[in-house]
Amino acid sequence: MKKFIIYDIRKQKIKERKNLSSINLELIKKAMDVRKTISAYYKNYFRKLSPYELGTKKGRYRGLFYQYGGKSSSGPINSRSKHNWRCMELNKMKNIQILDEPLFKPKILSHKKPSKCIEKRIKRIMIN
Repeated sequence: MKKFIIYDIRKQKIKERKNLSSINLELIKKAMDVRKTISAYYKNYFRKLSPYELGTKKGRYRGLFYQYGGKSSSGPINSRSKHNWRCMELNKMKNIQILDEPLFKPKILSHKKPSKCIEKRIKRIMIN
């Protein structure tokens, strides 16, 4: 009697996403420690982001970022807009790089209110 190994590709993808989330979390925490910005691809758009909050929601790692460069689904970014706050799932971010640029300080500080992005906070940078 032959034995067959059943391989569930969905379980492998879940494992890969969790590993990617952990790697991305550590990179972003490092950027926050030295107060630097990052670049990454998210939903196939290149973005320049300042990380301000990291945490989880429903067991998934997320971050609250201010996007000051690159593109989004609505087009090029106006770095002075109050609409540039982004809640992103870390497992969907690709090619993260820490840039040698200080955190971009937005003119409008709409992130001081409690964020719906994150339930359990891991790290936060306050803007004065």
